[in-house]
Amino acid sequence: NELIPSLMHLRTHAYMRSCAHRAASQDSIVLDNYPDENIPMCTNLAVCLVSAINEGLRGSDIGTIMDPVGADEPLRFFFNFLFQFTFWISVITILLNVIFGIIIDTFGELRADHAFKKNHMENTCFICGIDRFTLDTKGAGFDRHIKEDHYMWSYLFLCVYLEEKDHTMYNGWEQYVAAKIEAEDMSFIPRNTAIVLREMQDREEAENRNVSNRVVTMAEDLRRLSATVVQNSKRAEQLLQGVVEALESQTSALETTGVLEID
Repeated sequence: NELIPSLMHLRTHAYMRSCAHRAASQDSIVLDNYPDENIPMCTNLAVCLVSAINEGLRGSDIGTIMDPVGADEPLRFFFNFLFQFTFWISVITILLNVIFGIIIDTFGELRADHAFKKNHMENTCFICGIDRFTLDTKGAGFDRHIKEDHYMWSYLFLCVYLEEKDHTMYNGWEQYVAAKIEAEDMSFIPRNTAIVLREMQDREEAENRNVSNRVVTMAEDLRRLSATVVQNSKRAEQLLQGVVEALESQTSALETTGVLEID
């Protein structure tokens, strides 16, 4: 998309320079043909344009087809210098590098796009779109999945089989799939789901339920144990209080009978 405008700009630039040089001095654009006579390269505007593009771009210097002018003709001398130098700056240095940069970037984008598509084809299931890592870690393996569970050629065979089979001989699921295909509705194809992942998910949910049940059971046991500890602590306090009261009553009895003297 960027290359075409750049090429158009290059052609327009060369056309404008051809017009300017033809208007200024068309006789100065000649091709050296020593020892024979020089060949004029700007007999008309079309020849001027072709000569500027051919010799200027291919030789990287439009001065090769321009008669050298000495300093004794200052106007033509400075005009040739300005024309050749600006052509080298604007066309050879800037425009060509812009075009080459666009070409290189375009090939880089194509290479990156090709690598992305190749990686997607090799590591993503064509049918369900689940990536290799998920199927390798949570399923039975990516290679087994794409060759047994979601073998894409089996789906193609199904479409051809339904197309070739007599519609009046369809069973229930064949009629359902055929109606979906006729309506261009691909919802019967699994997307982002697979039986092997559902089985793994069911096992994980069962394990999570078991863990939750164990946690609940442990919490209940801990609650009962805590209640038992509190109850035993209260009983111990009551027994201790009873012992203290018994000791105090015995001490009072001994003091009353005079057996125990108190200072």
